[in-house]
Amino acid sequence: MIINKQTLDKLSRKLNFPFDGSQQDWAVEYADSKRLKEFIEFASSEALSSAEAYSIMALILASYDQYLSENLRDKSNLWLEIVSIIDRNPKLYSDLLKYWALGNDIDHFEITPLVRKYLTCKQH
Repeated sequence: MIINKQTLDKLSRKLNFPFDGSQQDWAVEYADSKRLKEFIEFASSEALSSAEAYSIMALILASYDQYLSENLRDKSNLWLEIVSIIDRNPKLYSDLLKYWALGNDIDHFEITPLVRKYLTCKQH
């Protein structure tokens, strides 16, 4: 899904990001493991368009990968909260999940094994 600058500007204002339109990968540039819970709560409580929901999920997945890189384990079950959001509209997020799953490549991201397991479980 291609996200326009208006959507990212709107979300950036709501999340207090200094968006100027020059960001190449909004979700990766603003990923923040310390704000992950806030992003999850935002995705769960806001009425979002498909483009906004997709963008926030991209931000959540990038932040969660960062979180796992720093913590190595998810002691607070944040992944289960993320999955509950994904499960509301898995088709919307399918290309994001495929990106983080990395196909048949070796695990490159910390989140890759979890995304692969999720995709495998949903196929059966």
